[in-house]
Amino acid sequence: MKRSINTFGLLCLGLMFVLSDAGAQMRSGKLGVGLSGIMGNISGDQASTSFGLGGGLSVAYSMTEYVSLRASAQLEQMGFKDAAGVSGKTSMFSGNGYLALDVSPNSTFNPYILAGGGYALFYPKLTGQNSSLGVSTPLDFHIAFGGGADIFFNEFWSVSAQGEYVLTGSKKYDGFEGSGKDKILRFSLQIRYYFFDQDFIAKLLDAQAERYEKKK
Repeated sequence: MKRSINTFGLLCLGLMFVLSDAGAQMRSGKLGVGLSGIMGNISGDQASTSFGLGGGLSVAYSMTEYVSLRASAQLEQMGFKDAAGVSGKTSMFSGNGYLALDVSPNSTFNPYILAGGGYALFYPKLTGQNSSLGVSTPLDFHIAFGGGADIFFNEFWSVSAQGEYVLTGSKKYDGFEGSGKDKILRFSLQIRYYFFDQDFIAKLLDAQAERYEKKK
């Protein structure tokens, strides 16, 4: 038991030393899970719209150094106002998946572009009304594209700023069926904690051993 504790302690010390000496992030096999804050705006046929707030979960998994999978599940609320000046809000829950290309992987700053799609449940309502505005099928498939940047504080924590343009499959996100399908502009701020696959420590130790061999 004592030997196991000592071995574990030495392994932790070795990992801390490797991480402090590593010059760049090892992206492959990293899974990040966290929270996001959202601002969204509907581009539809109503007289005016306004940004609303929301939040949700954010997930990122690095397949390789340049390619990652990202996903989100979020609840948000966006405002609109019709030609008569009556205001309303659209409540929306959506789940999205993206394929992201890391443009220039770096130890601290990682810009990326992404594209993907997802499904949304949405309910537009006028102020003071309890029923949705004639939306008989509130489930909608949409596609999205955009970009952002990850800022890594260390191997385990990051903050990401992301913007995306969403092409919906419905004309009724703002409660009014107009001439074209609605669009959504969305900005998010995400914070994530990262986990590693079972080979991560071995990769780090191998990389460190290689580095010392080259110095000899």
